[in-house]
Amino acid sequence: MMLRTLLALAFLSSAVTAANDRILLFMVDGTRVDAPVYDGAKLAAGSEIAGPAVVKRALGVDLTKDELGGPQIHLKSGLVDQVADDEADAFARMRRFLGYLPSNVWEHAERINCDDPVDRMEESLLKVVPRNRRRAYKIRRLLELVVDAGSFFELTPLFGRSQVTGLARLGGHPVGVLANDPFHDGGAMTADGAQKVRRFVELCDAFHLPVVSFVDEPGFMIGPDAERAATIRHGMSAMFAVSAEAALLTLGGALKRKESLSGRLGDVLSQLYIASAALKRFADQDRQPADRPLLEWAVRDALYEAQQKLFEVYANLPNRLLGRMLKWMLFPYGASYRAPDDALLQRAANVILRWGSARERLTEGLFIPEDEHESMAQLETAFEKVAAAQAILSHLRKAMRNGQLASGDPEHCLVEAVSAGVIDEREAAQVRAAVAARQKVIGVDEFSADYWKEKNGSWQSNPTPSQQAGQSS
Repeated sequence: MMLRTLLALAFLSSAVTAANDRILLFMVDGTRVDAPVYDGAKLAAGSEIAGPAVVKRALGVDLTKDELGGPQIHLKSGLVDQVADDEADAFARMRRFLGYLPSNVWEHAERINCDDPVDRMEESLLKVVPRNRRRAYKIRRLLELVVDAGSFFELTPLFGRSQVTGLARLGGHPVGVLANDPFHDGGAMTADGAQKVRRFVELCDAFHLPVVSFVDEPGFMIGPDAERAATIRHGMSAMFAVSAEAALLTLGGALKRKESLSGRLGDVLSQLYIASAALKRFADQDRQPADRPLLEWAVRDALYEAQQKLFEVYANLPNRLLGRMLKWMLFPYGASYRAPDDALLQRAANVILRWGSARERLTEGLFIPEDEHESMAQLETAFEKVAAAQAILSHLRKAMRNGQLASGDPEHCLVEAVSAGVIDEREAAQVRAAVAARQKVIGVDEFSADYWKEKNGSWQSNPTPSQQAGQSS
């Protein structure tokens, strides 16, 4: 009898160890124990949060266990790394996987005897990558030619397919392997691919495996699907993971004493949190189109600042060669993010400076006092009056361009505009009220040069220490 078994290699954060190491978990029949479901001569294994009966009652969707949480589902979801043909194959894959790792995270993986000559030259490598950059090539064939013969063990091949991750050996030494697959999304970094890379890098770091990266990175995937999947957030998260692990690998505990470096890495994490919070708010509020400029500005600014801090990390690593290699590997075409431009800033400002649903959502929960002596109440009054006067000021500027009024500040030509019939006295009064309200908010106390002189009798200067010493003597 053939046993089709799910082999899930899940790496979980250990809540026990302070080092936050990863532990290995084999899952043979999902997250819970079920009675086996026979399909002909095969025994199927599955993994799902709830079974078909619960899903049907809750959602009205009628699915089998295999359709809900079978191998083909979770191979593409990233939960399962590989599917074995039978029980013997499952245990063989487990033994092979564990053969690349040390006995525990406090040891280094052992080197085994290698029959593959270390000086082997593969002539076919000259033809694997085509000269025409528009043509794809088989990256797995290239990897097999470079690493020890038969040693490449791929993980999660159907999840994040533009990225290839796996374990291999070089001269008998276990290594992690990262590469891009041009046959899927041109090898571009997708949201799933970024999560796959980050998880794999953390695995290699936990077990002290060096990572060999075959760099052919065209950048992040673009398009509406990539935007909806938050590719830029997951991509920057993967870059941060690689950079932080590299810093820990080279500095170890000394990273804590390198306060500038650790501070910059902390800044990257903070900016990623801001970008994540902005994206979550946008999604939680039903992706309102009016909020799009605010979202774009917040995310672009956060990712640009995170990128700049990573560049500072690379430039200040004690191992400068490693810093240059990281920048070349993660940002092969230079900076991936640009700071928000003035056009986007203007669009975002218009959302804030005009009444509408977007501004109401942004200011929801803020306390606005009604007492006109309160500064917040004065600010809100000024905003209302200035917003109401914008149409009149735009009309005055248009009149200046048409030659009806002399060029200048439209707020200073109200008398002339009324005389010329461009606006009426009511509109001029509305502009004056807006100017006065704005000035009341931004104005500061003004004092004459001699206000604080002693002759006012309301203030006496404190004697200096030398004056006090003279008085005491």
